[in-house]
Amino acid sequence: MIKIGDYINRTYRERIGPSSILFFDQPLFILVFVLSVFINKYVLSVLNFTYPTIFQGWQTLVGVIILKIFVLCSSNKAWRVSRLDRYEFLMLLPHFIFYVSAIVAGSKALSKLPIAVFVSVSGLPASCIFLLDNLQESDSRATRIQLSSAGIAFGTSVLILLLDTQLEEEAHLETTNSPYYWALFFVICLTAQSLYARISDTHKYSALDKFYYSNLFSVIVLAPASVYLEEAFQALHFENAQQTLFHASCLLSGLLATGVGLLHCRTSADPDSDLTRGRAVAGLISFLIPVFRIPESALVQWLIFLNLTSGLLFPFDEMCHEPAVGKPVSLATLCKTV
Repeated sequence: MIKIGDYINRTYRERIGPSSILFFDQPLFILVFVLSVFINKYVLSVLNFTYPTIFQGWQTLVGVIILKIFVLCSSNKAWRVSRLDRYEFLMLLPHFIFYVSAIVAGSKALSKLPIAVFVSVSGLPASCIFLLDNLQESDSRATRIQLSSAGIAFGTSVLILLLDTQLEEEAHLETTNSPYYWALFFVICLTAQSLYARISDTHKYSALDKFYYSNLFSVIVLAPASVYLEEAFQALHFENAQQTLFHASCLLSGLLATGVGLLHCRTSADPDSDLTRGRAVAGLISFLIPVFRIPESALVQWLIFLNLTSGLLFPFDEMCHEPAVGKPVSLATLCKTV
């Protein structure tokens, strides 16, 4: 009897062809990423569901359920999730902490920031680490155009954070409630997660393993956290004039977030894939289709456009790929590069 996952995978490859799969992934990733950001922004800002432990706990729960279904329905080795023992869990624990911290901080930042600002700032870790990898390496294969583009992306991200202060001037927000504070914390967590992946002894685990266990860890941590922070009780009394649309949006947000994660796992598994550049294209589309509020400052708008355009010109996919199995980057090498 043919399992559902195997049938879908075989039909997908037979009809599209192996040589066309990567081409097909590009527009698929862009579509899923744009829809995911728009739906999340709609739930957080328009419907004003500002309970990150509940919202992100829901999305990660959907991810765990979907991945579990794939594992049970497919005999394909690509969908297998490795088991963790105590030592391996402790090695991956910092990765899990950075992951859950990043998704909560990102949720709080996106609820107040314009989409274009959030997407531009999200590219800061990629440009930063690309520059660290190549500026001091004598045998670097990066071209001047790539290095210049990464420098522009890094500089414009910092300037956007410093100049786009109109929201705080209007609302007089405290530091801990500032979306820029959470955006900065989001960037720090993403950068720490990427750097830790290079120096830790976790390279035998695939991106799918880490995605599954990160989601599972998030569910386990965010559930009691929502009770402790009383967000669970506040969410129970949350009412919206469009309850049906609210429930549909939350369900769709969970499915789209899982789709983005799975496509990112494919990027890590396939060196020929270039989905991270698709993120820059998705950011440009989000900026050029102003469904939600955009920065009023013309200077900030130009900086965002320059930031997202420069993201197309340097291969920060290489930064996002996990190191090859058996070839971890040592701490000494990393410190020497920095």
